[in-house]
Amino acid sequence: PPPQTTLTIPVSADAYTLQGSSNTNFGKRTTLLVDGSPAARTYFKFAVSGIGSKSVVSAKLRVYAVDPSDAGGRLHRVTSTSWGETTIKWSNAPAYNSAIVGTIGSVVSGSWYEIDVKSQIAGDGTVSFALESTSTNGADYRSREGGSSTAPRLVVVVQ
Repeated sequence: PPPQTTLTIPVSADAYTLQGSSNTNFGKRTTLLVDGSPAARTYFKFAVSGIGSKSVVSAKLRVYAVDPSDAGGRLHRVTSTSWGETTIKWSNAPAYNSAIVGTIGSVVSGSWYEIDVKSQIAGDGTVSFALESTSTNGADYRSREGGSSTAPRLVVVVQ
């Protein structure tokens, strides 16, 4: 079989939206929030490239927690990829699919967490996700503005 190659794809846009601040953009913050009350949702966008005609062996969304929570969130696919990091707000955020791609259980600060997204990555192109939670003890993750070493990423293994 052909050798496997690991592609690390940095997040191209990330932001959170906050229900109580429906017309405020949080795209330049160093943290990303998910919470059940007040509701906070985080959006991620990735420009996937390097897959070409290869097969996807595995694909994981990796996020770095900076605040502990009993529930790290539930990930959904967002069909629209036209939202912008500096323009997305609760009031204009795209809808996400009701199907849950994966979940993150309890999180501690200073650790990486990952969700299997292989079913969502078929090839090159832009992909978008939303992370939400029903827990009132929300989780915080490092955003791309918080530094590239702890920014969200996709880790895709192709063959």
